Amino acid sequence: MKIALLGTRGIPASYSGFETCVEQLGQRLVQRGHEVTVYCRSHHITYEGSHYKGMRLVKLPTIANKYLDTMVHSLISSLHALSQGYDVGLYFIAGNSPVTWIPRLVGTKTILNVDGLDWKREKWPALARKYIQFAEFLATKLPNVYITDSHVVQGYYRDQYGDEPAYIPYGSDVEILPPAETLAQYGLQPGKYILFVGRLVPENCAHHLVEAFP
Repeated sequence: MKIALLGTRGIPASYSGFETCVEQLGQRLVQRGHEVTVYCRSHHITYEGSHYKGMRLVKLPTIANKYLDTMVHSLISSLHALSQGYDVGLYFIAGNSPVTWIPRLVGTKTILNVDGLDWKREKWPALARKYIQFAEFLATKLPNVYITDSHVVQGYYRDQYGDEPAYIPYGSDVEILPPAETLAQYGLQPGKYILFVGRLVPENCAHHLVEAFP
């Protein structure tokens, strides 16, 4: 199949979990014999090649603005996708839901991974939060399918909109290394520490771990 991955900053992954998901998922789809295209924001992705780990990169411009960056790029990418003959377009982030109907005009099936409840994040002003909530509703209507990687988000959509997205959890490849210099460097003992990996923002609740750790 011809598969497009849209709505993120692009790859090589250097920012968030969705970019990492695109890089990991895309290369696995390539290994299974699919043609994979990743749409990238030209101002963010400095990698010069046209392909990365078997995936074709389409670098398109956008408006480099906190509020317009994602939506404008996803719109331009969706219009570009109309002429590419994709079988499937996989979008990321609920805020992209308003454009997921565009590839459907030419028979491309669209999927949207809605992520978390982004409107709850303090970084967004009131108007942006209202837009994100409206986009959540559109996520239940405009793509062929929408999915989540969280049981909590799945329950939210069920309670809020009377509709339940499919739940597909993330996986990971973790190389097991014996405890040695790294732990010793920080004075840690095997099995007696907690590792938190994520951005230090309130909604990731790192402060709860600090408060709970004895």
